[in-house]
Amino acid sequence: MKIDNLLKLSKKNKDTKSKVCVIALTYNRPDYIKRSFDSLYKRAGCEFDHYVFDDKSNRSTQILLRSLKKKYGFNLYFNKERMGIFKSFYWNLKYVPLEYDYYVKLDSDIEVLSDNLFNEMIECFKYPEKISAVTPRTEGIRNIDRYDSVMQFYGGHTIKDEAPIVYGCCMMFSDTVFRTFRRLKDKELENTIEKWGIDSILYDHAKRMGKFLIIEDLSVYHIDNTYGQRKNNNYYFTDRKRWNIIDNDEVWYIKASKSVYPKFLNRSVFDKMRKVSINFENFLENCLAFLKNQPIRTEKEFKKEVEKRKKIQVNKQIAYMKTMYKITSPNNFTPDLNMKHGDSKLFADVPIWAKNNPRLVIEKVEVEKTHIEAVEEVKDEETVKEEKPTELLKTEEKEKSEKKKKIKRTKKKKRKKKIVVRKCRECDYTTTSLKRLKTHKIKKHG
Repeated sequence: MKIDNLLKLSKKNKDTKSKVCVIALTYNRPDYIKRSFDSLYKRAGCEFDHYVFDDKSNRSTQILLRSLKKKYGFNLYFNKERMGIFKSFYWNLKYVPLEYDYYVKLDSDIEVLSDNLFNEMIECFKYPEKISAVTPRTEGIRNIDRYDSVMQFYGGHTIKDEAPIVYGCCMMFSDTVFRTFRRLKDKELENTIEKWGIDSILYDHAKRMGKFLIIEDLSVYHIDNTYGQRKNNNYYFTDRKRWNIIDNDEVWYIKASKSVYPKFLNRSVFDKMRKVSINFENFLENCLAFLKNQPIRTEKEFKKEVEKRKKIQVNKQIAYMKTMYKITSPNNFTPDLNMKHGDSKLFADVPIWAKNNPRLVIEKVEVEKTHIEAVEEVKDEETVKEEKPTELLKTEEKEKSEKKKKIKRTKKKKRKKKIVVRKCRECDYTTTSLKRLKTHKIKKHG
């Protein structure tokens, strides 16, 4: 009877399936996401609910996520703004129900290698001591065995009873650990400037509540490993600015070593060049200068050079491009008196006759200065006259005629000033004409 009861209990345990929830945070790198999700649905070994929270990825990543959702039917949420891993996790916890037996935090760059992974992980929660969380061995992580500990054996599994935080890529927590995990309120989230991930906080919370096991016979893979990811997706790490050395300095070294290939620079040389460089451009210049035995530019010198370049670029842009107004008289519009039908011309400013003119189309365009100069050289006086409206031409003609009249008047005045007045010596008679003076002398004075 006792044996029959035990068999019945074992059958009941097998029939009662554990409810598992998987939480994944995504941001760009669609190729990693696809590999991760495909392996998860292939090798999980049990049913689970999947919650995916995307941190405003680029368009190609969002398209992939939607196609994977159609394929696998997971819950997908898109952040309206870029939050970062820390804030995104806390912000989206409200969408995860507290009704599951186990919760898995799975990074989107993790590929599942072991079959029946979740069932095997759940078995280890029956370990004699109080277990708060478990994790499989993660391949492709730097310094993976730096925390050595004694191996234990339980239920056919090889176990380390103290897992290092380096294994935070795939963590399974008990329901009590996840429910008691402290949530941050909206105001707290707004005020935090946390650049780190959420792994260490979840790890510390789980450690306070029990043991954190690593299952050595189960494996997941950190896709492309630590340095492969930084080689293939360097901007993903340099933009986050989490770790100064591995996420920034060593990314520079990887890129620079490719630029100077096949030449070689020692790590010590890279470190020296890094200390005197303000950005990667300056760093690469200094590395190339070192190889050529040329002087190296310091941060101050590089900053001055950058400022000079900026000024030159601004001056070039101002000289090169110019905003103009393209005025067109389309063939399908009624013709306008100020322009030839079907013609289009450039103007620095919109003429008065073109404003609110239904017969014309006005466009604001950026035109190369060289093009403007070439057009101006080709134009002669006649084409310039054609560009001007008839009303303006009439006013200009009037002004010219008035100017001519004024010139004639001034000339006459000058001539009048030059006239000599002649006076009779014997009397007070005056005249401007010599003939009159002579006739006056003959008649009056003989």
